[in-house]
Amino acid sequence: MAACTCPRCRVSSPVSALTWCCPRCRGPWDLDFASEPVSLPSLASRVNSLWRYTEALPPLPCAPEETLGEGRTPLVPLTASVSAELDFLMPTLSFKDRGAAVLAAHALRLARAGGLDRVVADSSGNAGTAAAAYCARAGLACRVYVPGGTSPKKAEQIRAHGAEVVEVPGDREAFHAGADDIAGPAAARPTLAEGIAIPAPPRARQILRAVRATGGTFLTVPEERIRAAQRDLARRGLFVEATGTACWAAVDAAPPRPGLTVVPLCGAGAKTGLAP
Repeated sequence: MAACTCPRCRVSSPVSALTWCCPRCRGPWDLDFASEPVSLPSLASRVNSLWRYTEALPPLPCAPEETLGEGRTPLVPLTASVSAELDFLMPTLSFKDRGAAVLAAHALRLARAGGLDRVVADSSGNAGTAAAAYCARAGLACRVYVPGGTSPKKAEQIRAHGAEVVEVPGDREAFHAGADDIAGPAAARPTLAEGIAIPAPPRARQILRAVRATGGTFLTVPEERIRAAQRDLARRGLFVEATGTACWAAVDAAPPRPGLTVVPLCGAGAKTGLAP
């Protein structure tokens, strides 16, 4: 059985518990489990949802019947060496549906055992929308905390699924990617990419470690390039929210890399509209 483990303190907790973070450092849990390979020949006969990859998912005591058909988003070429994964073609129009499917399944199992009253999420919009939709599918109550300035369309979508929306004053801001850790939230700066403007990413250390271990890098782009990238993708037939176009703005401006580059387009433009 999988267990929740704090990567910093090495404190553990069973997945059946409702301890949502490490009680010692208040950091996020890691799921301590080993995935298994998925049999490719067997995929053709499996259900069209995230649960077709059950072997690769955490072995949680879930209720996998709760699904909205998420996953299997297509790749579309943008250039000879860059393709876009259309992750906005999900039931709630963002890639957050993948995690929400597992969240709702696990929450439903806990609720059936009498150990859960509602799901609570902190989100800039898309994750909250996904949580609200999948909780609605599972018949679970949901409350979503969103930062001030969240797109009204995203808040409306959350409410449409029956979730309670609580707006918290303040913004999420980006952090300085060159540091080994987060010394404190960055000064607030308005940005078109509201969905990735996070003052203190809970998994900052893991992000930095993964980028360094794979020989990767961080790219930054100014606001005008994000705005231009959204319009460029729209002229190619892909209407994506400004946050989701930041990666295309960066890749398009960077020197070409060998091999295939895949750019995830993670949220639909209908959620926010065209950036001014």
